[in-house]
Amino acid sequence: MNQKPFKRHAAILLLLGLGWAGAWMPDTAWARPKDRKPTAVVTDYVQAARTALEQNDPVSARTAVEQYFQLASDTAAERIEMATTLKWALLTGGRLNEDFLAYSAIPEMGLMLPIPFPAKPEIAKPYSCLTMACGLYVPALSTMICATDRNGLDPFSTRLLTEICLKTGRLSLARRYIAHLPKAEQNDWYRKMQQGRQALWAWDSLPYALTAEPRTTDAWVDRFYPLDSTEKAALNLNPAQARCLLDYYTLIQLLHKRLDRVPALIEAYRDLGASRLPTYVQEAFLLANGYLNGGISKAELLQWREGDLRIEPDVIARFEQWFFEFNQWRNGAYNWNEIRQKYGASYVFYFIWDGIAF
Repeated sequence: MNQKPFKRHAAILLLLGLGWAGAWMPDTAWARPKDRKPTAVVTDYVQAARTALEQNDPVSARTAVEQYFQLASDTAAERIEMATTLKWALLTGGRLNEDFLAYSAIPEMGLMLPIPFPAKPEIAKPYSCLTMACGLYVPALSTMICATDRNGLDPFSTRLLTEICLKTGRLSLARRYIAHLPKAEQNDWYRKMQQGRQALWAWDSLPYALTAEPRTTDAWVDRFYPLDSTEKAALNLNPAQARCLLDYYTLIQLLHKRLDRVPALIEAYRDLGASRLPTYVQEAFLLANGYLNGGISKAELLQWREGDLRIEPDVIARFEQWFFEFNQWRNGAYNWNEIRQKYGASYVFYFIWDGIAF
């Protein structure tokens, strides 16, 4: 018997069957091409994060980075860049001391503090935006110059460098970068240069007066955090930059578990006119004052600067619940993984258990 016609007919029937089934299947990879939803790929989220950075949109940047880390492999080339972009998004979005520890499962988060100066070319843009947000223009300028010398100028890098040069008083260098911008933008940049000529920043000569130039982002923040009037005058930060610098400085202190700095941090937030204390600072205050451990009482806590930068009732409640469940876990009543899942993003958990390594 000749098997070829039989095999040919069987193959045709199989293909027809698959085609009929595909027509009735739900919206899956087997569905008809016109009904398929586009598959998100890692590069889409990388580009979305980069676009959000250029558009100064921390909310969109954070969303894109979160989606990136859900898909990216451990060997993806952009992981450090995305982690740095995430830190910029948290910082400029006011969430650094609210949500930073929620990303402890991402290994690259540990690389964000500290970042060596100057930063590597692949993270130059988010790193420079990060340091600029804190008013630290010197590391931003050096990093961007190194990156563009290697990778060339693109429109965003050119605008970034022009802005830094104007802020630091490097007007001749600023003119070189302005010449690379579209003609329609150049007049606006020249106007900015003229307006800032009478009020140049002190950064141009400041680094060369240092006995040793800071080598990491953390060292720059520690060195230039405005603790006294002289440094405040030198930095001349606007309110947004001052808040970013304080938030970054606060995170450094808390990650190093320097609870003795909590009173000074609270005063610094008050001096800036903050409407509330960051959640991590509130939790650190409870730890520093021995709440539930023979220190400050609940009555004292609720009366503490009532109406000012108070410790919020929901933070107190979470703190109490955390220690209740922790003690229950020690007695075998709770699963440790459940406690980690519920409280792993809190500063209390980090302080006691080193939830993330730096």
